[in-house]
Amino acid sequence: MEKKETKKNKTKPTQEKTKKTSSKLNVTKTSIDNKKKVTRDKKETKKKIEENKKEKQVKKEDKPKLNKKSIILYIIIGILSIILIYSLINIIIWFKDNNNTNKTIKKLQDQVEIKEVGDNENTEIIEPEDAETIDEFNPYWDYIGMNLIDVNIGELKSINSDVVGWIQVNGTNINYPFVQTTDNSFYLTHSFYKNNNTAGWVFLDYRNNINEINRNNIIYAHARLNNTMFGTLRNILETSWVNNPNNYVIKMSTEYENTLWQVF
Repeated sequence: MEKKETKKNKTKPTQEKTKKTSSKLNVTKTSIDNKKKVTRDKKETKKKIEENKKEKQVKKEDKPKLNKKSIILYIIIGILSIILIYSLINIIIWFKDNNNTNKTIKKLQDQVEIKEVGDNENTEIIEPEDAETIDEFNPYWDYIGMNLIDVNIGELKSINSDVVGWIQVNGTNINYPFVQTTDNSFYLTHSFYKNNNTAGWVFLDYRNNINEINRNNIIYAHARLNNTMFGTLRNILETSWVNNPNNYVIKMSTEYENTLWQVF
């Protein structure tokens, strides 16, 4: 019995030693594997970094370099873009101002009564110097027999104190009140109601005296493409207008007198 026990005691330490040795071997193997893995990861990371560098280098090389011609082209495109935007803005403003002007004209023409008046004891015919030589078939004799127009300028002054008269030109759309102020610039960019408007309004030269209308009176207005203001004044250059003697008439009404003028 004693011998058997001794053998058992000898065997146990041997087994434990083996186990310990086996454990140490496992740890060593794991440690080596981890080292290999870390080394492999480093290599892969390095490889990826190098690949990224190469890709960036390729992209840089592929990117077109700006030369003088390209820069000039971009500048031209930029300038043209600015011009296009500026033009579009002006076109929008032009249409808006046209719309407002048309509304004003319609409102005034509906609101104001234009009366036709015949000759009376106050009518004065200012004959030209060569009246004696004018032949009897000349349209002049028809013109002096035409009715004048009479407009209540005082009523218009209550709307705009700058109003001095009304003008009507046969064969055109010109049939508006006209104004006068202390310069020849304000109504180039302001409406009848004195609002900002590129269409402006019809106005008498500030140097003219509305109380003493003479043979040299200047009335201004924009020649609008939509035929408002003096846009239809270009009609007088058309053969059809010239061939109709009834068109050769301008009628004006002011606070002081109603007059008729012949276009020649």
